[in-house]
Amino acid sequence: MHSSRQSAVSTSGDDAVVLMSSAYVSQITILNEGTAPGFFSIDGGSNWCRIPAGPVSITIGGRNERQQRDPLTIHVKRVAGGTDMSGLYAFGW
Repeated sequence: MHSSRQSAVSTSGDDAVVLMSSAYVSQITILNEGTAPGFFSIDGGSNWCRIPAGPVSITIGGRNERQQRDPLTIHVKRVAGGTDMSGLYAFGW
């Protein structure tokens, strides 16, 4: 299993931050324990998916063996001009 760490990640402004990096995994779970919604990306910021305000978890699976050979980096960002996100965690296996 690969984890973001024991300390929560938070955003500070509109720029994206790394939630978890260099993960060779087939599935990931992203947790938002904070009260602000935002977005996450698993492709370097080309595509963004919504994370509702927490507490909530999102699990993404289905990375095949070829995809697992490429490290996965998860980015998160708040809604533009919105409240900073806090209480963000991720883990993969």
